[in-house]
Parts: sequence; C-alpha cells; structure tokens
Amino acid sequence: MNLNLYGQLHGLSHAIHRGDPKNREENEQLNQDIEEYADLVVADEREHYQPNEGFGVEGPEAHFARIRQQVIHAQHEFYQTLSLGYKAICEALTAAGEPIPEVSAEGLALMGDHNAFYNALRNGAPIYELLGFSPETMDTFHKALNTQLENQDFDKARSGYFFMNSICPERPDYWKALGQAEAQLGHYEEAEAAYKKSLNIYVNREFLDLFSVKESYLDLLSVYVTQGSADKRAEANAICNAAITYAQDLRDKLGGEELYQTLLAAKNELK
Repeated sequence: MNLNLYGQLHGLSHAIHRGDPKNREENEQLNQDIEEYADLVVADEREHYQPNEGFGVEGPEAHFARIRQQVIHAQHEFYQTLSLGYKAICEALTAAGEPIPEVSAEGLALMGDHNAFYNALRNGAPIYELLGFSPETMDTFHKALNTQLENQDFDKARSGYFFMNSICPERPDYWKALGQAEAQLGHYEEAEAAYKKSLNIYVNREFLDLFSVKESYLDLLSVYVTQGSADKRAEANAICNAAITYAQDLRDKLGGEELYQTLLAAKNELK
C-alpha cells in the first residue's frame, strides 16, 4: 500500500467535503482518520524494522513514537493546506461571479477505499474527474486563481494552486502558477520545486512546446538569481549550461532557436 498517498486521500477528502473545519464532530472525525493513518505508518515501520538498526539512545519504541507524532503533525498541516486551498478556490469563483461546482459524493466515498481508488487511477481516471470536476471546470478554477495572482493576493493563489496540483498534478501551467505565488511570498525553495515540476512536465511531453519550455527555464533561473547567494548563482549556472546543451539539439524545431538564444543570453547575464 502507498501509505503517503493513502494519507493524502484522507486529507483531500476532508478538505473538499468539509471546507473550513469548525464543527467539533468534523474535527473529531478528522483526528480519528489521522490517528488511524499514523498507526498504519508505524505498523509499516515496525514490519521493516531491523534489530541491528542503530537508534542511539532513543531506542526503537521511542523511535516509533516520534515517527507517529511527526506523521500526525504533518497530516494536520497537509489537511489544513488543502482545506485553505479549496476555500480559496471557492472565494475566487465567487469573486469572479462563477458558480461553485458540486463535488461527487461517489468520488469522495471512493477516496475512503484506497483499493478502489487505486483501481480507478490504474484505469486512467484523473483525480479531479473522480471528484466530478471536468477539464473545463479546472480551467475555470485556473482562470479565477490567476486573477488572484494578478491582484497580488499571493497567499490565496498559493493555497488554491496547491489544491489544484493535488488533484491534477499533470498540468505544467498549474505548477508554474504555484511557483509564481511561492516566489512572490519569498518561499524560494517551494518555488524552485514547483518550477522544476512544471519544466519536467513540459520537456517530457510528446509534443514539445518550446516556447513554454523557455518560459519555464527563465522562471526557474530567476528564483535562483533572486536569492542572491554565490551558491544559488552557481546552481543557476549549472542549470543554464545543461539547458543550453539540451536546446542545442532542438534549434531546428519550432521555437528551438529562440530557446537556445534566450538561454545563451541568460548565461551571459549570470557572469
């Protein structure tokens, strides 16, 4: 069983179904779900425990107890982030005069059954479609959140795009938007991760959109440069050199020459 995904499903289901958790009964159910998930993680840890593993002065039982507490804390944080993300999307839709779509009760129930959920994913069903959202609905979410970015409401945009990437992780433009929000908030490591994800999706697509690849490289390089340290500048140089090598073989493709020349110019600016 993929325990990481199993835990995320619980958080996602609660976030969508309940939104902002203020009801005591709902909070108690959430806490119970998280406790059960933590127990699963510890059981998995015990199963793979090797007697010769060094736990220092902590001891194995203290080690398992610490892991359990870390999992509980992390799941609460993850749930809160998802909950805020869905709430941000609803607020963005309302501000844009768009209706808030109904969430599929069947899809939520499916999330509670990890075996059925995995089978649905294996059959090619995207998470957002299991929840009853269409590609057009996702584009409406994107448009509303992009307005928040333009209005410099970066906290809400960041929360909303985190939620969107949780249910639709294959869209590079969503990762790019998340990176923009993170960068504006000064969360540079998170911005780097989001931009790298966006870039990786773009470069591995069957149909290469080299104009988007170019923008993704520039976004990523800008985050490194903004941080100002010599180490980050060296990392930016390394990324730029690898990108130039990559672009060299694509100069005859649509947008390839522009990508190549843009990267050369970026390298000169890094000197």
